[in-house]
Formats: sequence, C-alpha cells, structure tokens
Amino acid sequence: MPWSPQSSHLNDPKPWKPQKGPQEAAIRASFIPELFFGGARGGGKSAYLMGDFAADVAEFKEAWRGIIFRKTYPELDELVTEGKKVLFQAFPGTEYKVGSYEFRIPNGSILRLRHMETDADADHYMGHQYQWVGFDELTNWPNLKPYHKLKACIRSDRGVPNLRIRATGNPGGVGHTEVKKYFIDPAPKGQEIIEDSQSELSRMFIKSRVQDNKILLDADPGYIDRLKSIGDEQLIKAWLEGDWDAFVGQYFSKWDSQRILARPFEIPTDWPLFGCLDYGEAAPTSFGLA
Repeated sequence: MPWSPQSSHLNDPKPWKPQKGPQEAAIRASFIPELFFGGARGGGKSAYLMGDFAADVAEFKEAWRGIIFRKTYPELDELVTEGKKVLFQAFPGTEYKVGSYEFRIPNGSILRLRHMETDADADHYMGHQYQWVGFDELTNWPNLKPYHKLKACIRSDRGVPNLRIRATGNPGGVGHTEVKKYFIDPAPKGQEIIEDSQSELSRMFIKSRVQDNKILLDADPGYIDRLKSIGDEQLIKAWLEGDWDAFVGQYFSKWDSQRILARPFEIPTDWPLFGCLDYGEAAPTSFGLA
C-alpha cells in the first residue's frame, strides 16, 4: 500500500500496516461511501480510522483532508495516541499540532480531531470541505443526525475519488438502536453491500473482533480473560463477541432473539385484542394494542 513507507522517525523499522482480517478488509473497501467497523472491544477500531484516512494521503496530498469526531473533548486523547502511532510511522515528518488538534503531513494532507457534544454542533461545520469524515464510537451519540448532516461536507473541487465517511463503535450506548438499525440489521454478518434506495449511497458493516487484534493480544495476553471476568453475561456478549442483540443498557437486558422472537405468521381474525395504557408521569403517555 502506498502509505506504508520503509522507514519511520519513531525508530521503528516496521512501517504501520493494517492487521490481517477485518481491519485490512475495511480499509480496502474504499469504494464503499459509508462503512461502519465495530463489534468487540479491543478490535483495533481507532487505529482503523487512522489507517483508512492514511490510505489516500500519498496519492492526493493536499487535496486529501479529513476530520474525526468524538462525543466529548477528553475522548480525543485516545485518537491522538493512535494518530501518532499510525501517521508518524506512515509519513515521516508528520507533526501533531496540540493547539489546533490536527495532524499535518509533509505533503499537505491534514487530519483534524474534533468533539461534537450536541446535534447543533454539527452546524458549525456546514461550510467546511472534507474528502474523508470519521466518527469514533458512533454509539455514544443518541442519534445519527450529526452523522448524516456531516455527509454534506464530503466533497472535492479537484476530482478526488472514493470520498467517504467512516465510523466505529461497540454494542451498547445511547445510540445502540439507531446504529444497529442502520448498519447491522440489513446485513448482520457484515461484509455485504447494503443499497439505500433513498440516498443512493451504498454502505457496509464489517465486524471487528478482539481475536483479530494480534498486536493487543501479544502485548496483553490477559485482555480476553479480563473481559470474560466482568460477570455480566450481556456485557460479555456485547464486548467480547460483538453481539448487537445483547441490548446493553436497555430495559430488556436478558433479551435472547433465538429463544424469544417468534417467526412471522398471519394473525387470526378471531383473536381478542388487549389494550394497555401507561400515563407516563415522567415521560409521554403510551397506549398499545396486543
């Protein structure tokens, strides 16, 4: 790959390159406009974002600019660390500007790191132009409004191809349901192109697995055992297995689609209907039929 040089100013003789498996597959899928890389904790998601941006730096130089969002300001620290690992190795001479939270690559490419706490914060970027946009831990946002709004900033006046938006995340979090509905449910096994008739943009989900993160496991062999020792069955399913049906943090924490869901069938017309009413003293009133 053109962005993996043979030397590094970190005195590391090995250039950064994606790990074999899901991480490499996700980076090679640059032809997909929207891609979500997520699942288990420790799956190399932040490094993936840096590597995906880096994949086109050498070819497009100053015409290739990107931005990565996290929900809050303190969360950017992890991205800074991953950015130094990937970009410093891939492009000797790259600088990280602390005051502006951005990586400046010698050939003119720039990658900015920003936080976005509310839906309204997305409006601050409507006049910007980026060829690559990333959202790290997308499930930390309560909805996908900021994600969809930032698509308007992805454009190029220099004919750069493969403009794209990338996101990562784990099962759970306030945005679990929306992310699952948009990226996971249409193709639960992943690595399948999802065609959207409304936006005409194709998207894809690629499942990250901690078992494929050999760098982490070689450095910390006990990481998987610590995940197993959490003691919460649903958390283990979500964080170790990347199970999006674990319903972490939601009311039905014991949900198991294999045992609970019924196959669709035609409801007989003579079945009685039951109404249920919840006045919702602290929330909107709800009425349902069953």
